[in-house]
Amino acid sequence: MHGGGCERWHIDVLNRFKNTYQHQVRLITGDFGGNDLPKSEVKKRLNGIDYQIIKTKKVWGGIARVPNEEGRKIIEEAVKEADAVHFIFGFFGQDSMMKRLKRKYGTKIVAGIHAPLFYENKSHNLYVALYSRFFTMPKFDGFMALNPGEYKILKKWNLPNAHFIPSGVDVNKFVAKSELRKKDTLTFLFAGRYEMQKAPDIAAKAITKFIEKTGAKDVLFNFIGSGSMEKYISEIAEIYPNQVKNIGYSTQPVPFFQACNLFFLPSRQEPFGLVVVEAMATGAPVLASKSEGPTLMVTEGKTGYFFEELTSSSVAKTLTKVYELWKKDSKVFERMKNAMRKQAEKYSIDASVEKMNKRFFT
Repeated sequence: MHGGGCERWHIDVLNRFKNTYQHQVRLITGDFGGNDLPKSEVKKRLNGIDYQIIKTKKVWGGIARVPNEEGRKIIEEAVKEADAVHFIFGFFGQDSMMKRLKRKYGTKIVAGIHAPLFYENKSHNLYVALYSRFFTMPKFDGFMALNPGEYKILKKWNLPNAHFIPSGVDVNKFVAKSELRKKDTLTFLFAGRYEMQKAPDIAAKAITKFIEKTGAKDVLFNFIGSGSMEKYISEIAEIYPNQVKNIGYSTQPVPFFQACNLFFLPSRQEPFGLVVVEAMATGAPVLASKSEGPTLMVTEGKTGYFFEELTSSSVAKTLTKVYELWKKDSKVFERMKNAMRKQAEKYSIDASVEKMNKRFFT
């Protein structure tokens, strides 16, 4: 129900496994996370695919969520009946549960590394490094890494059947419409969760410094998303109502991508970043931090620009640079459109599903 990049990707993947490869597919997910995507929209997008949302409970002081008794029974029965299971390798206990079910039923288990193996949570990092690496992960039948960095870790640990398979985007849905872009306004777009990983705090401080330095009135920063750090966006939108818009969560993001000149991605960590592909597919260069996903896909000056450092001053400096480029030549980013489209097509959802099917499910 969160409706973020991971959720959008899974919906697209499941539809293609069903319609292109005629697999019988089933989705089981937990009741935690956001609730931005209406149930009617989930049902519509899954298009007849069977799915269940099981109840979970907090454990270990709230740092992890595990299925309740009924949820465990649902998962166990599903694993027993399945030919193969793809699960998101996540937090404490999930991998232990899948290891137990693998041993009990012999079902093929593929772990999807959809988030960094290591990040800010020290307890999680210790769990992965000292427990998962040695006691659960070697028992699985395959691993799917979204970026080369995570793939290198899997190979270094000599884990079986590990593959680098990037996420994919429906590039037929994300297409450029230059007529939606304002000619007299430089429009930036931020799309993502308002959480620490996506750095809305840095974004807000950088925009403040940029506007104070340049005095720019012909810029617009659109923010679409939701999360616990929304206050940073809502506060700056109140201070600069003509230059910053806090739109909130949107179930129809494509027009916002088509209307922006530049995509704004100051993430602290970005293991892949579907929004990078979505932006390039619609002809918007990406302003990004030097994290795994963007460095894989963005070429400086051709499909986007990097912040030298992930600080508000460095981000503001890059915003100033692209603003000055646009003031000198309003079509500078439009001319990058073909290169961006070509790059985006390398990361189509069809290519991603084809690789997954070939490596794990045939």
